[in-house]
Amino acid sequence: MRNTFLLIGNYGLATFATAAVSASHLLLQLAVLHSLGSAEFGLVAFMLTLMQFGSGLCNSLVAAPYTVLVSSSSEHGPATDFFFTVNGVLAFVNGALAATMSLWIGNSSFLTAFCFGLSSALFTIRWFGRTDAYATQNAVKAAASDIAYSVVLLLALGIAWLLGMSLLHASIVFVVAGIAGMIPLGVSFVGKHANNQWRSTVAFYKPIWRDQTRWAVAGLVTTEATSNAHSYLVTLIAGPAAFAPVAAAMLFLRPIGVCTASLTQIERPAMARAFAANNRKLAFACAKRFTAVLFLVWVLTIAATLAILHFFPGIAFKPGLEVKLVVVAFVIWAVICLVTSAQTPLNVLLQAEGRFRALAQASIKACLVTVVGVVVLLLTIGPVYATLGVLLGQIVMTYGIIASVRVKHQPQELTAMETIGA
Repeated sequence: MRNTFLLIGNYGLATFATAAVSASHLLLQLAVLHSLGSAEFGLVAFMLTLMQFGSGLCNSLVAAPYTVLVSSSSEHGPATDFFFTVNGVLAFVNGALAATMSLWIGNSSFLTAFCFGLSSALFTIRWFGRTDAYATQNAVKAAASDIAYSVVLLLALGIAWLLGMSLLHASIVFVVAGIAGMIPLGVSFVGKHANNQWRSTVAFYKPIWRDQTRWAVAGLVTTEATSNAHSYLVTLIAGPAAFAPVAAAMLFLRPIGVCTASLTQIERPAMARAFAANNRKLAFACAKRFTAVLFLVWVLTIAATLAILHFFPGIAFKPGLEVKLVVVAFVIWAVICLVTSAQTPLNVLLQAEGRFRALAQASIKACLVTVVGVVVLLLTIGPVYATLGVLLGQIVMTYGIIASVRVKHQPQELTAMETIGA
């Protein structure tokens, strides 16, 4: 009974904290949407997509193997410190990527690009901090980081609004919030990222790269292409302004992705501990519970969005954005989110079991379908309807993941899996 209440408490805390992050991002994007042009709004939305990509890289290169190691062997300390060095390098790379994209695509100033880059780096470090907190069963620390990030972002946004919203102000808001979100994680956590013991880091990380993360990265890159190929291709080919209608439609669906990513950090270590104890039944029970929660999040998000758009349509629709295109994009992305809500728990199940190669194989096939579909539809129909290519790719990936689970597990476990996939 105590474990049940603890689990409910962790879910509630994580959901509240991530909802706060999602709400703060939503308000920032709405402020940009109604204060600046479509191109600036599209760039901010694209920067958030890059942050999401950075957190995905962190999951593949650092968070997933770190969680498996800590959950299976109870090792925490010097034996796992090399992960912090790897994450520090990754944070620098993610920051450089965001700054470069801001300059190249958005034609922003160097200061604005620097701030977007710094905020992306801070986001990567904070994401691993949340992983560390959940892996060591300290959910309060992760929630405190989320809440500090959200509260300071809203305060900084209020100041920026009073001063007169600009792209530079938006980038500074992200930086200030990122710094605030690091405080609950502690100085020692941040300091570990500055470890200069490169030789030992390479020695410790090499077998992990060989056995796990090279496949995880391959899976991440192709999964990201499957999920966000439309965002990248439209922005790169047609520019941020063309991405604006889709970004406006995705505004209110972002809570689904944020909650999914956050709850993954709770369920992945739980599944990893179950597999380490050779308790596959418990691992599948975690996946089934995860699926039910994600469907509930999807239903609540869709219901809330429809209510808001019905009573306050001016929130998402502004002059310059065609209402029909925004509505079409919203419907397509809502279906995509439904498919990913069914897919994610089994995806995390394979991660917890260390089956990154199987994930990579499924995502590579889906990636090919998505990229080809998006490019063809983008060039023939237009940016909004090109999102159908993403939907097709997600369906292919879901089928591949279910097939991978079916091949591995015994009949009694397949029954649980089929219940999840139903």
